[in-house]
Amino acid sequence: MNASKLMKVTYFDPKSDIRLLCYADTVVWDTKPAPTLIALRFGGYPERVQGLADAIYGGATIEIEDDTI
Repeated sequence: MNASKLMKVTYFDPKSDIRLLCYADTVVWDTKPAPTLIALRFGGYPERVQGLADAIYGGATIEIEDDTI
C-alpha cells in the first residue's frame, strides 16, 4: 500500500489573529477559465475542520502546501 501524501491547508486572519491548520489528501481544481477550487477533502480536530469549512464557505482565502513541486 502506498503512503498517502498529505497537503497542509491553512487559513490565517491577521486582523483577528486566528490561524487554522488541517491536512488534505484530495484537492480538485478546474482550470478553465481561471483556476477554481472544486473539491477539498481535509481532516483534523473537529473544531478546526468546522472552522476551516466555515471560513471557506464564507469566501476566505486559504493556502494549500504540496511538497510534490
